Amino acid sequence: MSLVRNVQNEPIKARLVRSIVSTCRELGFEVIAEGVETAPERDALVELGCDLMQGYLFARPVAGFPEPKF
Repeated sequence: MSLVRNVQNEPIKARLVRSIVSTCRELGFEVIAEGVETAPERDALVELGCDLMQGYLFARPVAGFPEPKF
């Protein structure tokens, strides 16, 4: 999350994220960015190659999963 916060305004963070994404690609992993809270962060992370994202921008945490109905 610390790399995500204001990544659009901090070139060093963006460079680190880009390097992590590149390494993950080489290893065949998908990249999930967590803690995304703003649209500018989301846009920067998309530009940097992140595959998936989670955070308050998309939804607030909720209590556990509902019980299955059999």
